[in-house]
Amino acid sequence: MSPVERRLHRGRVVLAFVALAGVSVALVRGDAVRPVPSAFVSLKGGDISLPAPPWGRGRIQALIREAASEYGVDPALVRAVVWVESGYDPYAVSPRGARGLMQLTEDTARELGVSNPFDPRQNVFGGVKYLSRMLKLHDGDVALALASYNAGPEAVRRFGGVPPFEQTQGYLVKIRRRFRGLPEPAPLAPPQAEVLPAVMD
Repeated sequence: MSPVERRLHRGRVVLAFVALAGVSVALVRGDAVRPVPSAFVSLKGGDISLPAPPWGRGRIQALIREAASEYGVDPALVRAVVWVESGYDPYAVSPRGARGLMQLTEDTARELGVSNPFDPRQNVFGGVKYLSRMLKLHDGDVALALASYNAGPEAVRRFGGVPPFEQTQGYLVKIRRRFRGLPEPAPLAPPQAEVLPAVMD
């Protein structure tokens, strides 16, 4: 091998090494959005796998349709809940510690068998399963089911309807903007005039 050929060979080895180093850094950081160098695609064998594709709105909506079909819930209602709960952010965390797309609390996630609330599939299937339970508990009354989802079924039972919590009332207003199947609350009946007994002279 001539000196020129040796230098070319060394250059190819160095380029291959740099490409592989870049791939390992991307994998360690877990950056699923970063493009993978073409050199990595041509590698064969080994136990390295490509990062999972990111969870965009389209994939989440397909997941919602699948879970809604599984548990018999209107997918439009689930989409509204996901939007209001997390804004379609799989990694959302509330001040109270609820996590993921459908904002499952630690206790609810454990009850539903959700081991990783940041996994979109587990979170959506767990959340839709819980929403389905609330709908059955309230005989299909969507407002009461949503109030139970937000404030807990015990609060709904205690108040005999949608609790007068500002957060829960606002939650239903936000859902109503995105889900037309949620009826407006029934107006309160006007107070009855007190009828005094006739006074006999």
